[in-house]
Formats: sequence, structure tokens, C-alpha cells
Amino acid sequence: MKKNKRLLEKKEDERGWLIELFKGSLLDDKIKGQVYSFSINPGAKRGNHYHKRKTEWFSILEGRCKLILEQDGEEEEIILENENPLLVKVLPNVRHTFENETEEKAIVIAYIDEEFNPNDPDTFR
Repeated sequence: MKKNKRLLEKKEDERGWLIELFKGSLLDDKIKGQVYSFSINPGAKRGNHYHKRKTEWFSILEGRCKLILEQDGEEEEIILENENPLLVKVLPNVRHTFENETEEKAIVIAYIDEEFNPNDPDTFR
């Protein structure tokens, strides 16, 4: 019987961690893009960037954080919390920043419609 499991790489720094869960290249290209999850430590910020061609969807799995969306000088704040889960779609050219202002770690799950390529990240600060 073939082993149908794969060790996932967990990337960690002072903000929290990130795990890329599913990538099209690992699933015989049956999906495009990738599903990933990341944590935001108490008091930390993540993101603060935009993509010119990628669309992302975010939802919270655990905890609470603020998602700040900015485009053309307009700003919108969305509270993500596991008691009232939302799915938020972020279009290209919308800067997105996550802030955890609580004392607990927040865990977010996301889908992005293009797999991350370190040689062409499409990430602009």
C-alpha cells in the first residue's frame, strides 16, 4: 500500500507560523493556486502587501484578528473571529494587513488562486 501522506513545512518567525496545505503542483494540477494556513501571534501584524494578479480568500479558524483592506485611499476594517466566521475575498491591488490585538494567537486559513513562486512572488509592500 502506498503511503498517502506528506510532511508539511512549517515556516516560523516572530509574527507566527505559515503552512502551505495544498498546492496544485502536488495534486497533479487538479487545483490551481494553493490553500495555506498561518498564525498571528498576540500583538503581531502580517501581510501589509497587495498582489497585482492574485485573488485571495481568508477565514479564521481560531481566535480573533482585524483585517484591514486598503485601496485608492479608502480603508475598510473587518473583524475575523471564530464565533462568527466570515469568508473574505481580497481582489488584486487591495492591500491587506492582519493585526492581532488580543492576548491569544489567531489562526487563519486562506486560498490564493496562484501558487506562490519565489522567483515571481507578485507581492508588493
